[in-house]
Amino acid sequence: MKRKRKRNKGRKGNRSFTERAGYTNRHHNFAKCRGHNDSIQNLIIMDVRRHQAFHLLFGVRTFEEAARLLLRVSRAKENQKQ
Repeated sequence: MKRKRKRNKGRKGNRSFTERAGYTNRHHNFAKCRGHNDSIQNLIIMDVRRHQAFHLLFGVRTFEEAARLLLRVSRAKENQKQ
């Protein structure tokens, strides 16, 4: 007879997904291809899925450039409605 496995629903303790799964990447705040370096001030640790999604959506833009782009798109959509 097979035993049913109990599924733990919800968060496991106070650890984040990346801490539980261990899948992280180093993301450069300012891209190396734009002449920046690997200094600790230029790196942020992100989980793999978010890192891939960021680059899929925004390429090599910085967080600030991506935010400005999203604001521009949002304003353009608001102006279309008027």
